[in-house]
Amino acid sequence: MAFTEFKKPTNLFPLITSGFYFGILQAALYFAIEVFVTATFTGYFILILTWMCGVVFAMKTNIFEGLHKNLLLSLASFYSLLLMTMLFTLYSPMYFLLGLLIFISAFPAGKFFKEMANVVPSKALFLHENNGFVFGTVLGLLLFVKFGVLFIYFAPLLAFVMMFLSFKGKEISVMVIILLLLLFFISHSYWSGVFALLIFSGVLFWSKSVLLATFSQTENDSAQPETELSSKKLEAVIFIAGFNLILLQYFIVREFSNIISANELSILLVSAAYFVGFSVGYALSSHLSFTYLKVICFVTFLVHLVIFAGIKYFASRLIYMGFSLEVFLLLLFVSSFLTSSFYSIFLPKILQMKGSHKLPSFYSIELIGAASGVCFFLIVISFLPSVLLPAYFLLFVMLYFILFDKSLWAHPLLLAGIFLTGVYTIHQAEFHEKTTLDYYQSRGFLHPKLLFSANSFYHTVDVLETYADELQQQKRSKISFLNGQKYFDYNYPFMGRENDETSLSEFTYFLTNLPAQYKFQKSEKKQRILILGGGSLYSINRVAPYASLTTVVEIDPSVIESSKKWWREFNRFDQAKNYEIIVDDAKRYLKNSAELFDIIIMDISAPYYLGSALLHNKEFFLLVKSKLKPGGIFSESTQGRPDPRFPGSTSMKILKAVDEVFPHYFVIDCKSAPRGKRGFVIAANSSPIASDEIVNILYDDHKLTGTALHRSEENHFSFEGVKPYSLYSMEGLWEGNLKRISRRLNLNENRNEDVRASIYDEVKRRDVRFLFPAYLRKVFFNFPFISIISVILLLSLMLRYYPQKKVSDGSKE
Repeated sequence: MAFTEFKKPTNLFPLITSGFYFGILQAALYFAIEVFVTATFTGYFILILTWMCGVVFAMKTNIFEGLHKNLLLSLASFYSLLLMTMLFTLYSPMYFLLGLLIFISAFPAGKFFKEMANVVPSKALFLHENNGFVFGTVLGLLLFVKFGVLFIYFAPLLAFVMMFLSFKGKEISVMVIILLLLLFFISHSYWSGVFALLIFSGVLFWSKSVLLATFSQTENDSAQPETELSSKKLEAVIFIAGFNLILLQYFIVREFSNIISANELSILLVSAAYFVGFSVGYALSSHLSFTYLKVICFVTFLVHLVIFAGIKYFASRLIYMGFSLEVFLLLLFVSSFLTSSFYSIFLPKILQMKGSHKLPSFYSIELIGAASGVCFFLIVISFLPSVLLPAYFLLFVMLYFILFDKSLWAHPLLLAGIFLTGVYTIHQAEFHEKTTLDYYQSRGFLHPKLLFSANSFYHTVDVLETYADELQQQKRSKISFLNGQKYFDYNYPFMGRENDETSLSEFTYFLTNLPAQYKFQKSEKKQRILILGGGSLYSINRVAPYASLTTVVEIDPSVIESSKKWWREFNRFDQAKNYEIIVDDAKRYLKNSAELFDIIIMDISAPYYLGSALLHNKEFFLLVKSKLKPGGIFSESTQGRPDPRFPGSTSMKILKAVDEVFPHYFVIDCKSAPRGKRGFVIAANSSPIASDEIVNILYDDHKLTGTALHRSEENHFSFEGVKPYSLYSMEGLWEGNLKRISRRLNLNENRNEDVRASIYDEVKRRDVRFLFPAYLRKVFFNFPFISIISVILLLSLMLRYYPQKKVSDGSKE
């Protein structure tokens, strides 16, 4: 079949397959950058900014016209990017080329909206393209989790074929492809149920669109003025909507990543709710007049204030009351839905008034607003994060002030909005502190005090102290959290007991001290050491006596800041002088570094998130091996005891990956007290590990008790049925996300309902006193504040009615 001009669509099928292609392509670009370039937010911002700029450029120019040509160009650009990232090491100056290829990849999205605007009603265009985009985004994440980089290789091409066939009127061919995919998924493991449900739902929805939906240009798509707002003011409305949507998405993802500690699952659900909210907004746009939209705007402003201030408190209450996981996911979905659906009403509504021929202009303005929001977020979150949410609400106030325009309510509501934003700004630190403490109280960390809290591109970092009494006189523990998940802790001496070790003390001994001391004694010279991760800074002092120079590579500066400020007396990093800390992605650092190391240590969390999953696999271990000097060693935690009876365990998968990369390794199985249930592996790239020297070091340090030691040459571990972590299978992400949720909400699947109930009863018996409502009562339900509110209300009423009275008096004269 010749690739000629597309036919004019006669049903909604091409709109949905187009959105599906754009969703799959964006997901593939994102994962290609994460896997082959960098896991830092640099890659994410390059993707978002250049994609939106590419869409705007394609809509606003007449260069390279024709959707079919741009689709081929997009596909060629994507695979050029893929080959470039796979074959070459990209240094920062080369990111311009990366952005250029993404920019070109976005052209068909711009040409699609530009061409379809003249033949499809705007509401139908945005609604059904967005439905396809949601399906493509969600399915893209699930496919990557199942098939890893194979998704990146083949999914965009398959989505392209489906879009191409739909525009050629070959709906049956597309249905056959979907059916084959469905059968393929069913034949693969337990994931088949998830994929089958998604694909089957998509087939039903698309079939309904093909069989029942037809186009009618008689829809309210011609210019129908409903407001006296000028074009400039309407453009300002669209710009603010695009800008605020970016800030909104960050807030929702951040809060729920903290609440349920499952980043990929949070992103999946938030994205689904976020874009489904778009579809609802598009569907409602033609049914809402501007009169109703003004009222809805102010009410939504109040709703957002409540959600932004108290979402973590609402989650705390749900945890305290013992609700199940489904309720938390419902809270996430409803919060995302309520916040995003409002903004999506404006674009189709304005196009209904101005005509579809204005689509390229107004949609470009919305995308420019979103790009501006990304740039603003990037600057503010790095230097002054407390400005982020006040800026969001001030723009919201400006939005409804523009909508009310010449209404007598415009200035009173402006005054009220500025006042409420000011109140929120003044108290946002206290709101955050109280809701955060309530959240940790509901999880059993009683009488907490918040020492440190920061939101970065990667984590929410909290450091707490808990107390044995309500007056906070007797310290119980200090705990560091990442995204609400306990990172490490220290229990203060209690009832005459001595304790100078944290939960990381034993861990860092086996992971860092032991291999460094072994290599130092063996070579009789100080070692060049690289530590990947290690944001706790515990490892620095552990290896200092044996290192000529230690380089710590940590991706998140907030983690480093919290460790320097609140764990100095335990990690004692400042006692060492021979170290440097580099803020970067471990994978990118290793790829770009020309230096070889005597010892490389992986002090990185379990592969439960995408960032860490990309560092605990066979492909990354090959990179590590290439950066070791002859005779160099690699130290890694197996994230638990390696036990061949459980071939699907994290520890066995990590050990299998090490086994396939390194010729020699030594396993330390901490199988009983006092060592805890941990596992560590020391791997060598040339000569075998001298087990007798390891034993002597452990004996001298009184660490031999409770450990079992195994050399790889003994073939102690059977790897039958063990699949190592690999870029070709990311199923550990989903398993890790679900495990985090179970631990977070005390919903361990091995416990029955009676045991779960007893856990929540135990929390309730502790008589948790929530701080957020008490703070609200103290600050807002008092005479001074009520007096201020009264004055503001009086001024608002004067602004509302005084002009009207003045006009009436003039008419009598």
